[in-house]
Order: sequence, then structure tokens, then C-alpha cells
Amino acid sequence: FSKNHQNYQTRLYRLPKTAGNHTPKLMDFFNTNGTITAAGIDKENEVLVLSGYKFNSSDDTYNPFLWTFWDYQNDEFFMGKSQRVNFPVDVQIEGVCHYENGKFMVSCESESGGLGKLFLFDSKRWTD
Repeated sequence: FSKNHQNYQTRLYRLPKTAGNHTPKLMDFFNTNGTITAAGIDKENEVLVLSGYKFNSSDDTYNPFLWTFWDYQNDEFFMGKSQRVNFPVDVQIEGVCHYENGKFMVSCESESGGLGKLFLFDSKRWTD
């Protein structure tokens, strides 16, 4: 998944699993209305989560979000159902990783000398 600051559309690329020099193949794109920073997948429940944020330069704030994708076929993530979940805090989300049974760990950077934060996100709340 690409990080695109210009038009906020992430692109999905495919690479072979074999070692060597390969050219990424563009598979699809999706308008996330923000900058994508990471992706995590729950293979058992077939849920993909993209993390990201949209920076508001007028007041120097971040509008963090997660996109959840489910009910897709194979790896055609953007052809299934999707839901954007906005975070009610001003943080710069930088990572997401599947934890267990539909739950994902979401991390953000430390800012202004503070500590980074870690959140637990239950995708089942949004996909059931």
C-alpha cells in the first residue's frame, strides 16, 4: 500500500514471494482521504486494516483514522465492504498489526517530548 500525500489515494501493489529483483505491479487504488502509514491483516477473519492520518496545517493537528476492509475475495480488498473509523485524539498513527481474533494493535509516534501511545482496536465492532 502506498503513502500518497498529493491526492490521498493509496495504491495496492503486488510483488512475488520469491527473492530477486522485481517490479511492483499496480493492482488497485482507494481514496482514503488521508495518508496511509501501515497495514495489518487478520487472515483468520479476513479483515484488512489500514492506518493513517490527515494533517491539518491550519491548526497543526492530526486527524487519525483506520480503514477496515472485509467481505473481499482473495486479495481484492477494495472490492468488498469498508468502513472508516476516526480516532477522537490528536495523534499521528504510524503502525497497525494484527494481535488476535479480530483485534489490532495501533501505535503512534511520540510528539513534543512525550511518549508514544499504543491502542487496541477491535475490528469486529465495525465489521459484524
